[in-house]
Amino acid sequence: MKYIYLSTLLLLAGFSSFATGAISGSLSVCAGSTTTLTDTTAGGTWYSLNTAVATVNPSTGVVSGVSAGTATISYDLGLGGADTIVVTVNAMPNAITGTTTVCAAGTDTLSATPSGGRWGLSPTSVATINDTSGVVSGIVSGTAIASYTLTGGCYVTTPITVSPVPGAITGAGIICIGSTTILSDATAGGTWSSSNAGTAYIDPTGDVLGSSAGFATIAYTTPAGCSVSFLMNVISSPAPIAGLPAGALCTGGTITFADATTGGYWSSGDTTIAKVDSATGVITAVAPGFNVISYSLSALCSVSTIITVDPAPTAILNDSAVICTSSPLFLADTTNGGKWSGSSAVATVDSATGMVTGLTAGTATLTYTLPGGCAVTATVTVDVAPCNTGVVATNVNNATPVLFPNPATDELTIETAAGNYASFTITNGIGQTFAQQQITAKQTIVNVKDLAPAIYYITFKGDNGTLVQRFIKL
Repeated sequence: MKYIYLSTLLLLAGFSSFATGAISGSLSVCAGSTTTLTDTTAGGTWYSLNTAVATVNPSTGVVSGVSAGTATISYDLGLGGADTIVVTVNAMPNAITGTTTVCAAGTDTLSATPSGGRWGLSPTSVATINDTSGVVSGIVSGTAIASYTLTGGCYVTTPITVSPVPGAITGAGIICIGSTTILSDATAGGTWSSSNAGTAYIDPTGDVLGSSAGFATIAYTTPAGCSVSFLMNVISSPAPIAGLPAGALCTGGTITFADATTGGYWSSGDTTIAKVDSATGVITAVAPGFNVISYSLSALCSVSTIITVDPAPTAILNDSAVICTSSPLFLADTTNGGKWSGSSAVATVDSATGMVTGLTAGTATLTYTLPGGCAVTATVTVDVAPCNTGVVATNVNNATPVLFPNPATDELTIETAAGNYASFTITNGIGQTFAQQQITAKQTIVNVKDLAPAIYYITFKGDNGTLVQRFIKL
């Protein structure tokens, strides 16, 4: 009996020498990842009792997660000596999806499955991410790492690239229909586009054409897809100006311009040449010259035309004169360079000299026209001879002075009886005095070469009273 008892104790003592030590290592692993278990007793073999959840390398103890769940891992030294431990395999999220490029100051949304995880991103100086929605907000250009982590701690990552936004678009934001303007951006390599090409079309160089009234958003986009926008306002252009003069616009005259596009205002480029009423378009010619008249809907959209103001002749001297059919009359105008016209059955006028010849009793209207087309008119009444020629005489005796030649060109001879008249004065039809002289001889020769062609009056004064006679200067 003692022998049997001692043998039993020895057997038990021998078996206990094969007992395993404690298993150590991480007892949690992600599906698709590994963790390593160890045992202080060497020489054993590792087994997984649920290989659908986790497998283990028999010799190294490296546990590989297969699917979410738990698996019992055993370390066996043989002869019945083994130790076990439970390893938890956590689910691994699927790969992150979504655009991984975002613009500075722009946003994008990432997604991952299964749901319920939390988002993270580093460094937050480049971009940030909403931990539940996955919305990424770019801050500055650079690269950051976004992560998606499930409850068990398993996570996936993806790099996020933050691209720079192009600089601000520069250029005019208002354009007229039919006009063009150039937009530019300091960031090279981008492309231009318009949200409404029917309103504002932009070509690859940034040249914008206004096509119809309205608004269009112009965008400049870099190859990375980052863009800036610019609001373009296309406004109406005025219709062409109507009411242009068919003939000359003379100094002192008026015309009225019009435009079919309402709501604008008129302006004059030089008010010393022509003034314009800003509301009505009535233009008043002030002085000869060229001037620009504009009709504007805004500071940018306008139409213009050039007007020419021609000089107008002064009033005709000897207007409303009365002549005889036997005595010609010279009309005169102080504005040189014009031509006379208006010959009729009553009277004819020499186009160069203005000499009017009466043909029959009646009234004739004669015109003096400058090269630009501006004209003035006068009337002449013709009486049949003998008639009142306009010569006024007082105390006239038989010794009336004789004037010859009459008409005169260079010299006029005055012949008087001695002692009848002591002096004479030469005036024109408006009373201007051109000569005064004493009469000292029977014949007096007067130089009239420098007088302008016209009708002149000689007033004689002396013992016989006053006598007025007329001569014509050719």
